[in-house]
Amino acid sequence: MPNTLTENLQTGLLRNQHHLVQFEKSIDAKIQANLLELQRELRLEIEGADFGSRTLTQQNRLQGLQRDVNGMINGTYRQNTADLHKGLTGIAEQAERLTVGAINKAFTFDVTDITLTPTELRSLARNPVVLGGKVTENWWKQKTNLKQNFVQQMRLGIAQGETNAQLVNRVIGKPTGKRQSITTSSGRRVSETVRTGGIMDASRREATALVRTSAQTVSNDTLLATYRENSDVIAAVEVLVTLDGRTTHICISLSGGIWDIQTGEPLPSSPKVIGWPGPPPYHWQCRTVVAPVTKSWDELGTGKKSQINNKAEDPVRVRASMEGPRATRERQAYKGFLEDQGAAFQNKVLGVKRAEMFRAGDLKLENLTSGALEPLTLTQLKAIQ
Repeated sequence: MPNTLTENLQTGLLRNQHHLVQFEKSIDAKIQANLLELQRELRLEIEGADFGSRTLTQQNRLQGLQRDVNGMINGTYRQNTADLHKGLTGIAEQAERLTVGAINKAFTFDVTDITLTPTELRSLARNPVVLGGKVTENWWKQKTNLKQNFVQQMRLGIAQGETNAQLVNRVIGKPTGKRQSITTSSGRRVSETVRTGGIMDASRREATALVRTSAQTVSNDTLLATYRENSDVIAAVEVLVTLDGRTTHICISLSGGIWDIQTGEPLPSSPKVIGWPGPPPYHWQCRTVVAPVTKSWDELGTGKKSQINNKAEDPVRVRASMEGPRATRERQAYKGFLEDQGAAFQNKVLGVKRAEMFRAGDLKLENLTSGALEPLTLTQLKAIQ
């Protein structure tokens, strides 16, 4: 049986996601280069510091070092904010362009065009709300944490009489013997010894998490806006999750969920029967995407039917493939994927007790979370079966 139009569209969407992920990685590389340059500056400052032996002298000199370091950290995070904003604008532009291309390819003619204006795309990318907090607020928290951790570690090290080299290790980690070279946003080539541990490790991880989750936020917001602009051919949106062992219970519970694009109500074929939860991400570094579901041929307006009949390369095939939402059993993608895996994999993903319930048919994956997408306990799960 040939693929439905919705399946072709979603295949194109997932292919596009690969390009967007590569774009996201290029943004993260710039941010990491900024942090590597900051790491180098911190190393030089600490290596050149003379704290003396008297307590008062140590305190005064640490305060002076703190002022200098705060300025460095502020400058780095200003650059991080600017680089991320520029990158997110590019994500929004690419997401719409690729999505419009996927829609037109599925219909085999230009059924739509770029509909979001540059101003609208910039608005989607400008300081988006990421899991309840704006990007600028997240950067501020990371910057503040780094400043506080720096002072704390320096005080601890000085109090214990550590050498400057040991103080460096506290902040930027111990050297591994390897070197890395990265070009910063300013075009400067930075070469530093690769280090492990230290407070900068957490800063690098937090920055990557913010970049990835922000990119997913802007990408999915742009996808949803594009679908709504094309609601004359798109009836609903579906949650598509990544089929592997790292998918969270939150996303598993939403897998195959389908909601009316206009009302936000779950369709009869949706396994998750809650109001539209909004587009992904649903947690940090979420990989889930919001996908379009086309209208059936009978649901199309007269104008669109005429367009398809007159412009599609094979209008008979297009009409036949417009089935609208599929049956519930065909939509539960993660359920089918998980059933095909062995018990060990199921145990790892769900936990042993939940996996046993799943294999016994006593656990529906959509029930892993509440209506507020909070994971349910085993007791709660047993009570609702």
